[in-house]
Amino acid sequence: MEWTKRVLTCFEEPLKQAGIFGADGVSQFSYHFDANVWRAFCELWSPLTNTLHHGAGEVGISLYDLERLGGLPILGDIYEEFLPQTKDLVGHNKYPAAVAELLRIHAEFCEFHKAKHIYYDLWLDHFYRKYLVYFAYGDQTNSGKEKVETKKGAHFISRKRMADLNITAEGELTAFLAFWLSCFVLPHDKEVIRPETFVMAALMASGQQVSLASTVLGYIYHGLEDAVSNPDYPGKANTIFPIHYVIGWLAELFPCLYRHRPDSDRPNDFPTLVCYAGLLGSKLSLSQARHIFRDGRYLSVRASSYREDSRNG
Repeated sequence: MEWTKRVLTCFEEPLKQAGIFGADGVSQFSYHFDANVWRAFCELWSPLTNTLHHGAGEVGISLYDLERLGGLPILGDIYEEFLPQTKDLVGHNKYPAAVAELLRIHAEFCEFHKAKHIYYDLWLDHFYRKYLVYFAYGDQTNSGKEKVETKKGAHFISRKRMADLNITAEGELTAFLAFWLSCFVLPHDKEVIRPETFVMAALMASGQQVSLASTVLGYIYHGLEDAVSNPDYPGKANTIFPIHYVIGWLAELFPCLYRHRPDSDRPNDFPTLVCYAGLLGSKLSLSQARHIFRDGRYLSVRASSYREDSRNG
């Protein structure tokens, strides 16, 4: 959360040029998952049509939903994860300089920790060296220390860290966006930073818009197919995908599932998802959740869009 706040403050202009200022902003919060609501939803989700079959018909997640709800750009360069060839990084302007900078740091990181992959907490600890208030990723409370729980209580141990933080401003923003892509937008079950995200992260750090909504939507469809196909019961599979966007979408379609903060409390330039940040569901039983999805009266009247933003009159 603290690194996100710093990035939003220090890099507001390039983030807004890339159209992801609000999308980055909502990533600093948690979004709660309700097992009964999720199972009832998965029972009615069809992976063949990628639609929810509810009491009043069927509805699907659209690109517009992801733009309004999560702040993800629809237009822009096609999102693609890959590792550029070395010849394209030396003496060429094919990619932003931050790509080579991050690849060098990642390689040094792997060598320093004698690892093939770099986990989220190590990446965060390296690039954000100030006091952590909210104990995000690894329960770190300050620079270079990690909270460890024992039978005798909590204590802090020193963590090995690469000494120098030698990076440009654009490199820092690229490092954050690689973290954001790997952890929040397109998460992976291994919880590691993917060097394949560096090119897209560097393009966005330079203010270039990248079409994230279409890639995320495909990723959600794939994750939902795995979730509903579990042989025990739909929704049991521990599939990793950006479920927070689906939670927000369901909350907008079925307002009784989650509480909603008033639009007046929403920070400027933040998408609708922030209205559900940190809020718990309605604590429904499985039968109650099934009833809500199967009874068309609970569906929001404007099922194809969202409530008007009261701040705009």
